[in-house]
Amino acid sequence: MFEAVNLNQNRSSSVSTKEGNGSFFKPVIQPKLTFNQPGDVYEQEADAMADKVMRMPVNEHSFFSPQPLSISRMPRKCQHCEEEEKMHRKESNNEAMVADSATESYISSLNGKGKSLTHEERGFFEPRFGYDFSDVQKQTAPPLVLTKPATPHVCGPNVTTQISTVWSKIQSDFRSWSPVDKLASAIYLISPYVPQAGINPRAAGGSSLFSGSWIEPFISIIATLSRDPAISSYISMTNSQWQLNRDAFDTIGLFVLSAGWLFSVPGCAIPACSGLSSSALPRGESDPCEDAASCSMTVQMGGSCWLSGTVNYGTYGIMMKEVYNWCDAQRSRMLSLLPGILLRSLGNMNVAIALLRASMTDQEIAAAFLKELFSFTSVAIYVGGYKLWDMENPMDPLSWASGTYNGGAAAIPAGSNRPLCKTTCSPFDPSMFSGWDYVWEPVKRR
Repeated sequence: MFEAVNLNQNRSSSVSTKEGNGSFFKPVIQPKLTFNQPGDVYEQEADAMADKVMRMPVNEHSFFSPQPLSISRMPRKCQHCEEEEKMHRKESNNEAMVADSATESYISSLNGKGKSLTHEERGFFEPRFGYDFSDVQKQTAPPLVLTKPATPHVCGPNVTTQISTVWSKIQSDFRSWSPVDKLASAIYLISPYVPQAGINPRAAGGSSLFSGSWIEPFISIIATLSRDPAISSYISMTNSQWQLNRDAFDTIGLFVLSAGWLFSVPGCAIPACSGLSSSALPRGESDPCEDAASCSMTVQMGGSCWLSGTVNYGTYGIMMKEVYNWCDAQRSRMLSLLPGILLRSLGNMNVAIALLRASMTDQEIAAAFLKELFSFTSVAIYVGGYKLWDMENPMDPLSWASGTYNGGAAAIPAGSNRPLCKTTCSPFDPSMFSGWDYVWEPVKRR
């Protein structure tokens, strides 16, 4: 309420100062302004003294008179008391809080401002304090509004190594699969619809979902070439037996329903959301945990922060490129066999097909014709079309799918879709999450 008062302000002094230059003994280094902890011994002492003064009756014959208190006349404490007080202050300073620059600036701006005490106020305080308050001023400046510190935005852990390891495993696993498994997993990557959970395609029957549509001839060609009963039966499945293909691929630990572990990493992926949705959300509705103001569903890749679900599209790029390379190898192999087959068959198509099938499996023959369905252009069409149908921006998922398609398991696209989330999370360790794996239907199931 009151400004600090220079106790020698009304007394003559042999030390003169120039107006506006402040104290002659101005310190070379300005110490930081500090505050003691609320409720400490000094605050309790001040409260007790204030209470005592406020209850003190006015004594007209008081020893104290309303005149400046000379420092030279102040009683000196005993040496033991001074040493004890120094020690106490030293201990208390360990708990002091340092004021920020805004608070220091505010306090400095109060110097020399205010309003003098009224006659009634001086009449009350001066007899009790024994001091002339004529130069004391009450502050009239508006109080400092202390804003709550902003919640820090911190990205999730750096999982670059873990993701690269999973994606490298996808590559090695696919190369070891049989032609039947390779073709089945390839078709799942480009099929807009897949059988509903629990439905056996081999036992399906009834009206075809693809009857009369542009995709029916394509499915028929694949079924004929591959001679796979499961693929052949897709044509005869009824509409009610199909569902939108949302789960053909995933990296476990990245896609939304498997990324809850990010909530349990102290000091990371904050501010967090209230909780994950338990199931897939309706079309056009985004998960609150993926809100732009939240860092709860984020991971660090390289030096940038990304939504974990966005990084998951790198899985699709890895898989599509593996299938493309396999199809390309089968086409090259077929082209190398055709001259000899045609020469031996003497123009008889049935003999030529029999000779070709003696050298290549039906799935390998089908793959030779499907190469372009897994090209880089196709990746852009499939990812872009899916995200646009889901009413979401496809650019960031496309950057990850195209990045891994062209760059492999260690590729990381430039940029970030969560730039406000600082990459200051503690290094990843297995105690955070140990379930890293992948899904590639229908071979590597969920």
